[in-house]
Amino acid sequence: MSKEPKKMPKPKGQQKKPAAKAAPRSLKDEAYDHILEGVRSGKFLPGTMITEGQLSTKYGLSKAPIRTALTRLVQDGWLEPVSRRGHRVKPLTIADARDLFMTRKLVEPFTARMAAGRIDPATQELLEAACDPDHENWQGMDPEPAFFAANKEFHVGIAKASGSIRLADIVGFLHDEAERVLRYAAQQHGSAEPNLYDDWAHGHDEILDALMTGDGKTAERLARTGLEKSERIVIEVLREKAEQLPI
Repeated sequence: MSKEPKKMPKPKGQQKKPAAKAAPRSLKDEAYDHILEGVRSGKFLPGTMITEGQLSTKYGLSKAPIRTALTRLVQDGWLEPVSRRGHRVKPLTIADARDLFMTRKLVEPFTARMAAGRIDPATQELLEAACDPDHENWQGMDPEPAFFAANKEFHVGIAKASGSIRLADIVGFLHDEAERVLRYAAQQHGSAEPNLYDDWAHGHDEILDALMTGDGKTAERLARTGLEKSERIVIEVLREKAEQLPI
């Protein structure tokens, strides 16, 4: 009689490993984030001097992480070292603002045209959230930083939908550069034009409609028109404040 084959034990289901906890932020990263937010938000005005001692007192950190953060911010182009005095916040110039908008006008209208008709459900959800100031993604944030976070997510999302990861990276970089300029302009212009943010958000809704219907030409035109409007506001503000800022 042939022996019955031995029954192999059933494999046990693999136990799920607990999710890894996020590594705590280092003091030098914390210092970098604090100072960068100060520059972007306009708390540290363009052209003004900041020192290790001043920042150490302000943020309750020792000078070592502050010094490391300042070196990194110089490398990233946000600050300029000044011998024996500290660091100067990179000035705002009309020429630099024009150059920034020129680059954005070359890239973002093109990605909008390429993305038309290529918006999948996940991207549509992301773009709709970026157009909605009441979306849960922005809850708990102050209105101004929430708007700029949503603004960047909207345009980077479009660039990704265009099919080019490199262009998406470029758009993200340009928005990091543009945020300080736009936030400064909005702060200076906002008291007289309380609907400034609403106008920009409305433009996003129109772009999204064009993208969803596959109308690349309209999406491209709207993206360019929105940038031209933002550029006019920024240049107007920089000209008005030329005597108050070292620009």
